[in-house]
Amino acid sequence: MALAKVGATTITSLDDTTSTSAIVCKSNLQLSIQEVGRSHNWNCLTKSVVLTAVTQDPINTNGLPAGTTPWAVNTVYAANAYVTYGNALYQALIGNTSTYSFVNDLTAGFWFETDVFNSDPFGEIDCGGGGNYPSGWAYKYSLPADFILLSSLNDQYCDQAEIQYEIQGLFLYTNSTQAVIKYVAYITDSTIYDSLFTSALVFMLASRIATTLRQDDTAIADKMVTFYLKALRDARVKDAGERKPRRFSPVNNSRFVASRYFSTNS
Repeated sequence: MALAKVGATTITSLDDTTSTSAIVCKSNLQLSIQEVGRSHNWNCLTKSVVLTAVTQDPINTNGLPAGTTPWAVNTVYAANAYVTYGNALYQALIGNTSTYSFVNDLTAGFWFETDVFNSDPFGEIDCGGGGNYPSGWAYKYSLPADFILLSSLNDQYCDQAEIQYEIQGLFLYTNSTQAVIKYVAYITDSTIYDSLFTSALVFMLASRIATTLRQDDTAIADKMVTFYLKALRDARVKDAGERKPRRFSPVNNSRFVASRYFSTNS
């Protein structure tokens, strides 16, 4: 019952905009939901969605370095010139006159690909596209309005080292041509919460307002944090047993194979 008050004013409704206590308590509740939500991949708050791609403004008007042209046979190129071939961007190491085959010129050392990193050898990555945009990624996707925490991208859990993405504000950036995500959502409907999330949320909220309520030191607030961390550990153990089994990938799960794509050794 002590949590029904902030200060000396009884809270009749968290939606009472005339009550300072209600406003403060609701604000702390909202912050607690977001903080607890970001701390764990809660099964009870997880949603799945296919993201919609958003157009990015290229660094240059055509999205390529100035003067870039498609590679052509029997053409004189100066050192540092840019050409496109296939779906990639190349720069000239030395001045050269192209032959009948770009592969021959590439093998001869006339050109190098400006972005050869590819974490997905099976073709989900659009090599070279990210360099055309300020974000450094080939694709930009809008995140849902209730987004809190990313759980998986294209069936890969986000704690896997091989998955490549970045979140900036309300957008997800990646080099993948599609983005199917599972995420923790901001949900205020308490009927959706399971008991583990409810416990963690109560302890987090209590830690935020305990000192103000009791007008004492932080001893009770610190104890609430301890209870919160225990509830969080219990939830991680429980929810881990209810997640989709990981599918073994001979590429993504092999350190030897992965080293072929991530090593910086020449």
